[in-house]
Amino acid sequence: MKEYRMRPSFHVIVRAPVGQVKSTIMEEIAGKVNREVITEITRAGLVGAIDQKTMQFIPGAAWECRNSLLLLDEFTFGRKKEGWEVFLQLLENQRWGKRIGLFSADSCDTDGDLYARVGKGRIDLKTRFACIVTTMRKLEYQRGQAFRAFVTRCVPYYFDLDESDLREIAEGASLYTYDPPEPRADVTIPRKTYSRLLSTADKELKRCDRSDIRKELYMRSVGDLCRAYAVWDRNDISTMRDIVKWKVEAQSAIGSMYR
Repeated sequence: MKEYRMRPSFHVIVRAPVGQVKSTIMEEIAGKVNREVITEITRAGLVGAIDQKTMQFIPGAAWECRNSLLLLDEFTFGRKKEGWEVFLQLLENQRWGKRIGLFSADSCDTDGDLYARVGKGRIDLKTRFACIVTTMRKLEYQRGQAFRAFVTRCVPYYFDLDESDLREIAEGASLYTYDPPEPRADVTIPRKTYSRLLSTADKELKRCDRSDIRKELYMRSVGDLCRAYAVWDRNDISTMRDIVKWKVEAQSAIGSMYR
């Protein structure tokens, strides 16, 4: 069995109806990690741009949020294909590079093995972040391959608080427990553990009666189970099953109103 290095970062979609304090939760998280919540984003906003007056590089959110969280509240790229392509690439391998065809002052900002580099008419970026997206959108009404690809890269989580929960929050109850894990910098998954993770993915995906979704999610599910093991340093079967189950439920719902 060959060794394979994968991105360490989880990406999460938090879905809930209107009035479920999603934005408030995001603002609290932003305060904990000293980041801003982004509600509108473009390709330039993600990867950076060249100031046409000074010719200096203006870093984008993907670099500014390195080794931290990229927080997106009800964001959208609409139908701008190029924006989606860049976003999906950064979510998956967290690298991006392109010739920009514009003169700029050379620069290189580094952070360990990460960099935002401009030179010879190119922008090259290597970053590392975890993304949290909140949305009230119903997946049933969403269409398009870009959106489907986006959801496969994430762990979708849905909640719907009842009136008593909202009353407790209004009276000052905590919205969530902030207890960040402290994973090791490098985690090697033993072959036996990896086989168990594969078995969990197999069993949960077989519950889905659509072969296209099973194939769409298989490698993404395995990847997320490996990341879960690396973060918590244990094979929590219940959590692993939930991760795959949530991915199947979300992917099955996308565009269902148009089938």
